[in-house]
Amino acid sequence: LMMHVIGIHVLVGVSIMMFFTGVSLGGQGGFSGLTAHAMIMSPLAGLAGLDAYRRAGFSKHRSSWLAYAAAAGLVVVVAGSRGAVIASLGGLAVLAYQRRQVKLLWMVIPLAAVWLGLFLAGPERDGYLPDEEPEVHPWLERLSHKGARNTRAEHWQARWQEFRRSPIFGVGFQHAEGAGGARSLTGGVEPGSSYLAILSMTGVVGAAGFAILGSGLLHTLSQQWKLLNWKTRQLLAPWCTLFLLQMVFEGYLMGVGSWLCLMFWLCVGTLFDSPPSMKGRRDW
Repeated sequence: LMMHVIGIHVLVGVSIMMFFTGVSLGGQGGFSGLTAHAMIMSPLAGLAGLDAYRRAGFSKHRSSWLAYAAAAGLVVVVAGSRGAVIASLGGLAVLAYQRRQVKLLWMVIPLAAVWLGLFLAGPERDGYLPDEEPEVHPWLERLSHKGARNTRAEHWQARWQEFRRSPIFGVGFQHAEGAGGARSLTGGVEPGSSYLAILSMTGVVGAAGFAILGSGLLHTLSQQWKLLNWKTRQLLAPWCTLFLLQMVFEGYLMGVGSWLCLMFWLCVGTLFDSPPSMKGRRDW
């Protein structure tokens, strides 16, 4: 996991320099940095920003980590993913709660509520899909264009209709429909929500399997969470919060090959692998 954490910091650090120098590799969506799409860049920057803010709490280079965290937060916004912004704010709220930073917590909660309102309000379709535009819009123009429009409503509706069509076993991984022109050039489908994708693709049977997995994880955490190093807890809790919130808007939970999918399951595996014998050995 820590090798990938370092990799994320390198990717986001280079992407920050690209943003301030105006360098672009032609990725899709808003600002995409070294990634292929802004929807990947934004949550990765959120992960890096949360870890940087965490490290600022115990590092001798507090100012440098705080500056880096602020720059990563800026990338989250300029990439144009409102879901990633909401998820990052949720992760920051958890970190503030862990540190008993009440003032920061009361600042984050209203901001998250405003962004969530912007995401859910307005018409169901904004008529703008990055793949349909011949060139990438500046990030301010992109955010202004999206405004308060819910760009996920059609995806959610399509997943729900698929679940209703086959509620027991789902429609499978290859039969989901590309709602609202969401089918990519490679033939893949953007689910629009990891949780609805579970219902749509695997049905009640698959959802029950994930529920068993989640209950087992919660049972493990209830017994061994306090045995983990406090620095590890301040890494995993905000990161898992970011993943769980963003998966409401993005469908990478079962997206094999996605870096976000890999990072989420690495976090879950680390949480499962926390026996008492490991106490004090994970000084992250």
